[in-house]
Amino acid sequence: MVAPGGGGGGAASWPSEGELDVVRAKVVEISGRGAGEVRVVACPYRICPLGAHIDHQGGTVTAMTINYGVLLGFVASDDAEISLQSGQFEGVIRFRVDDLQKPIENPENINWESYARGAVYALQNFGYDLKKGIIGYISGVKGLDSSGLSSSAAVGIAYLMALENVNDLVVSPVDNIQLDKSIENKYLGLENGILDPSAILLSRYGYLTFMDCKTATHSYVYFSVLSKSQQCQGELPFKILLAFSGLQHNLPKKSGYNTRVFECKEAARALLCASGCEDASSILRNVNPAIYEAQKCILEENLARRAEHYFSEMKRVVKGRDAWARGDLREFGQLISASGRSSILNYECGSKEMIQLYEILLKAPGVLGARFSGAGFRGCCLAVVESGHRGGGGGVRPGRVREGAAGAGEQDPAGPPRAGLRARVTAPASYSSPPTAVLPVSPEQPRIAVPGAPRRRWRRGDAGVQGWTVVAWASARRAPPVYAYGAWLVPVET
Repeated sequence: MVAPGGGGGGAASWPSEGELDVVRAKVVEISGRGAGEVRVVACPYRICPLGAHIDHQGGTVTAMTINYGVLLGFVASDDAEISLQSGQFEGVIRFRVDDLQKPIENPENINWESYARGAVYALQNFGYDLKKGIIGYISGVKGLDSSGLSSSAAVGIAYLMALENVNDLVVSPVDNIQLDKSIENKYLGLENGILDPSAILLSRYGYLTFMDCKTATHSYVYFSVLSKSQQCQGELPFKILLAFSGLQHNLPKKSGYNTRVFECKEAARALLCASGCEDASSILRNVNPAIYEAQKCILEENLARRAEHYFSEMKRVVKGRDAWARGDLREFGQLISASGRSSILNYECGSKEMIQLYEILLKAPGVLGARFSGAGFRGCCLAVVESGHRGGGGGVRPGRVREGAAGAGEQDPAGPPRAGLRARVTAPASYSSPPTAVLPVSPEQPRIAVPGAPRRRWRRGDAGVQGWTVVAWASARRAPPVYAYGAWLVPVET
């Protein structure tokens, strides 16, 4: 099955045929159906270079998807029952699509079952008629659930698309964005915006996705007009690194997130009332920047910091979009680092370990900019790195990478020219979390994966080392095929 959506160029690197085969085999095992009946939804994780913590205030944000994510293999059930198993969690979920789903009142009751029920809840509330359930197996990247890459949105969208498929529902990407927002806001009680589902469903390979979260509009920005010919071949002059702290959380269970959203709204309410616009919705996007500058002295200290983060981040997003369009990676990276500092000082998110990791990345040679990924309370830091960097001295160390027998990255000084770089960053003695490997990522354009289409094969960095292992990868050399939008369905072979 193909899903509706726009086109765009990009080389497929995920999922690999091996990953798809594993998911299909699990569905065959638990359903008793033939492999030819199994469909797979692939939802990539996302990163947000600029636009931290402002989507819920109607701000403008930037995003990319990456070449890792969630796979949901499924077949239609014979009735209304949903039966699900997970690669990360034990047990079997069973319920019916005609069961009335009610919002979760206690965040402590949220578990992996909640996202499947939330998808049914959202579709029910939007008036969609569900008659068939699914028998499915869902799996993400081990260790990267709840790590600031929007794995929850990827899971929610995967369930939505599977249920839509078996019930013959035609749902646009824009509507799926709102459906996933309903899962998060109304069913789970998380006061986030539309950044995560929008990034997953709308991003394209080689572009920076620029989104206005108030008007729900988006556009795509090339990495400089001069590099279009290179971009068509996937040869981008930078790498994206994800440094995973080893600390995880389930965002709906973090009261700090909703508290800060409330503080932003309180700051907006105070500023709007002071300017005679008390009837406007209490989001900071409705506050004119000139009004903010004139009235910010009335805000309590914590509200003033939240407002300062919002208005300064809005400026960084616009400057970052323009720097990206010019191909100015240095300014783009500096703005990302400034966003990280504001997230710490003004938005006051991030644990001691996350702040240490952010500071370490800033000192590593070749790193142009870094900040927290996602909410910033736990999870990953992202960094933009010069693709041609060959530094040494404890920062980025030269070294080719080849694929080992188990698929893990191994040192190979004589490796092929298009292999990547390995960087080793030493953790401080005070770092209290177990060190973990960092996954290599590439700007990935979500698409409908077609059997037999050309793929790039990407490999995971070594695990279990002291400090963080950061692996960067070279881009594909061949012009990519054309794919469609967002999360996608892998069609069955006939």
